[in-house]
Amino acid sequence: MLIGPDDEAELVRLTDGDFFDVVFDATGNPQSPSDPHRSGEIWGQTLWDLRAVLGSNVSEKIITGAMRISPANPSFLEERDAIMMADQTSYQGIHIAAIWAVFAHRGMGVLATTAGPNSRVTTPDTHVPADFPAPAPAPGVVAAGGATPLGVPASAVAAGHALARPTARVDRSTVRGRATVTIGCSIACRVTATMTLTRARARRVGLGRVTSLVRVTRRLGAPARRTIGLNLSRATLRRLRAKGVTSLPATVTVAIRDDRGQTRSVRRTLTVRIQ
Repeated sequence: MLIGPDDEAELVRLTDGDFFDVVFDATGNPQSPSDPHRSGEIWGQTLWDLRAVLGSNVSEKIITGAMRISPANPSFLEERDAIMMADQTSYQGIHIAAIWAVFAHRGMGVLATTAGPNSRVTTPDTHVPADFPAPAPAPGVVAAGGATPLGVPASAVAAGHALARPTARVDRSTVRGRATVTIGCSIACRVTATMTLTRARARRVGLGRVTSLVRVTRRLGAPARRTIGLNLSRATLRRLRAKGVTSLPATVTVAIRDDRGQTRSVRRTLTVRIQ
């Protein structure tokens, strides 16, 4: 939700020093128990910054669009990437330089890292990506404030043209013999997802040396968000059921590479229902 004018008085007290590392320390650090709303205030201020740069209509469209495609319980960085993906979908990426500049100003630059939405281990960064050519704007679409987005230095625009990195999430298995992964790409990309067992587990459940259960490869030719299923074969299910296996711990690995060479890899061990 966008921050409205009534909230400006509360947000104006936030200084330039209140950014990514402060937010995440406040989220989980026992030394800061008295201000549970601090991280929300910083995120709200970041969106207010974005609104000031891009204008109300553009920012509302890409922020609400990002809500529809971001993973459940996203980190700040995942939601940042989703906003850029939404801009690529709605405006062919013409605002991405400005978006990078806004997030980098709040410590969520290209080298920022976090282990998750509630992580205490984070790395802030104030750099924007460099050496990425600007995506071609669609006919008739003009960035807020003209060719250079309003309120962003020309140097930041020149250095900041980049597309959001791919996103990936391994979902909890809820269907027998099936795991799913949810991926998102802001440009064309290639996805490989695998489900594997350890050698010891494979022997224990009667699969011998078979440690690779499923391998799926997909090519997305345009910006998209997709859910991909990894399904055990009928033969494998029969062998497991014959051994009385009711559930199976397996590791799902997802690797994505887009056409600009940006990558994302995710691995999760989960339990797959067999019976």
